[in-house]
Amino acid sequence: ADCLVAKSYFVEIFNAFKDKRLVGASIYFEHPLRGDLPPINYVAISQYELHLRYYNLMLKSIGFPNAFHTVGSSFAVRASSYVLAGGMTKKIAGEDFYFIQKLLSMGNYCEINTTTVYPSARLSSRVLFGTGAAVTKFVNSNDQHYFTFHPDAFIPLKELFSYSQLFFLYDSSTWEDLIFSKLTPVLNSFFLEANVISLIIKLKA
Repeated sequence: ADCLVAKSYFVEIFNAFKDKRLVGASIYFEHPLRGDLPPINYVAISQYELHLRYYNLMLKSIGFPNAFHTVGSSFAVRASSYVLAGGMTKKIAGEDFYFIQKLLSMGNYCEINTTTVYPSARLSSRVLFGTGAAVTKFVNSNDQHYFTFHPDAFIPLKELFSYSQLFFLYDSSTWEDLIFSKLTPVLNSFFLEANVISLIIKLKA
């Protein structure tokens, strides 16, 4: 409700959904870097947005199939798809993220980069995480730096995703030699601790 949008907002969304029969789409966004709010808000939101863009680009670079922004003010959904997905859950936080995950599983979800949403850089205490919470935490902190993930945290996952088809092509008894022996020790340890193999077997079934 406190967002501004480009003049082309409705036209571009309408055209995208008409031409591609989309289930839903993430819309390009830019937080304002100046305005009526305290200057510290804009320092906070610029760093938070850089984190969001960096994180999404890293997910794309490693081949993660569902690398989309999940900013609640910046996505669109077809009414019929909203019903099929069971609507938005009443979570304390992350309801937009979890809803978009359901849309992604339905397929034909994309980005609309031909128009722009301008979300507010305001503080918010409504939820525990997300944009408003990130800005609030930054403003109330003595350290004016927003930290993100080291690139090395993504690299092992790129290797894993490159082998993803092998999980479906071959029986689980061959995964150790074909896949796990080639992964980093850290990722292998996580697979054992989190019992990931049994989860993949269930997914395959």
